[in-house]
Amino acid sequence: MSDFAEYTSAQTRIALGKKARKAETNKHREEMQGLIADAFVSLVTCVVYALLIYIREEIDEETQEWERAQIKRSGLKPDEGPSVPATTRIYKPTPSM
Repeated sequence: MSDFAEYTSAQTRIALGKKARKAETNKHREEMQGLIADAFVSLVTCVVYALLIYIREEIDEETQEWERAQIKRSGLKPDEGPSVPATTRIYKPTPSM
């Protein structure tokens, strides 16, 4: 039967008989369940990824709010740096004679 498929351009075999139709139906059902399961996994993965992005953004906002509160409590302005000079002087002992 499959020898003639290439001449008729048949893509699938036709089930003839009650057992063959039942087996074909079960096979089709299993394939559909597999496709549904794959789609569900893809959907859950997308939802989890979106949720992680949302949580990360929320944490970033909370961190920024906390940092602003700490700067406000310190009395410094946000654009104002610490009063310590950026470069520290290195101690050089006096040369002995």
